[in-house]
Amino acid sequence: MMQPRTNAVAAEQVNYNSGFPLYARHHALSEFNFQVVPHWHPDLEFLKVTTGEMSVFVNGKNLLIQAGDGIFINSNRMNFSYTSLNTVAEFTAVIFNLRMFADATPFTQEYFQHYFSTATQDYILLGHETDWQNQVLLSIEDIYNSVSTAPPFALLGKISNITNSIIPYLKVKERPIDSRLHQTLWSMVSFIHDNYAQPIRVEDIADFAHVSRTQVFSLFNQLLNISPNEYLNNVRLNNALYALRDTNSTITDIAFDTGFSSSSYFVQKFSKHFKTTPAAYRKKYRNNNRHTVNFND
Repeated sequence: MMQPRTNAVAAEQVNYNSGFPLYARHHALSEFNFQVVPHWHPDLEFLKVTTGEMSVFVNGKNLLIQAGDGIFINSNRMNFSYTSLNTVAEFTAVIFNLRMFADATPFTQEYFQHYFSTATQDYILLGHETDWQNQVLLSIEDIYNSVSTAPPFALLGKISNITNSIIPYLKVKERPIDSRLHQTLWSMVSFIHDNYAQPIRVEDIADFAHVSRTQVFSLFNQLLNISPNEYLNNVRLNNALYALRDTNSTITDIAFDTGFSSSSYFVQKFSKHFKTTPAAYRKKYRNNNRHTVNFND
């Protein structure tokens, strides 16, 4: 049996834009086979749908968002976006880590902990017809459009402004403690994100979360509507996708680095999932929506 890492709660590692703890990119859901892998991270996440409509799952709730509207997702919330295979959906995502502010003083750490802990609400829907929410939606586009050209302190100002726009509307939950089911799911998903590069059996996931094999299947199907093996495969493919886009590693190296037993099996699974080969994906998408922050300007 494999020896898992000991950290029970590990978040997805956000692939920030170069040189700054900020992710600001535009995507079509078709890039991810119409469903982003379920994930969470300590970062704050802002999404604006620009074309079509898409559903967003946040901690057990499914929310439909139309073009022109968006959503704020609080820190450390399980979430993913999806749509039907026949539906075109595009969105702009702005994701950033508050450590750039919270590391400054104990006061800021306590301040952010108060507003962005699990005690406050999981999300806020953003509608373009409500003035303050529309301002947040405009800020999402502004950050995305300026991330490659704005000086660092200008970006910090924009991030500070969008954060301040949300804070007055964050409410404390009536029941702030997460359910045991969600905590167990987090533990299992955490294990997969930590160990996807290694061989993983359902029994390994069950042992790590201290539940039965049957409970593993039940929780994944109940809360994520996917099997644990499908989830593991999607995590591997998602990490391979970013490696193809953002590194110069060979396809063979990427296959083994993301947990596939052979490059041919990786190509087979990738092609079936994304309807294109890894080589074709790299050629078409690796430079799309990639912005860098130039600190020398």
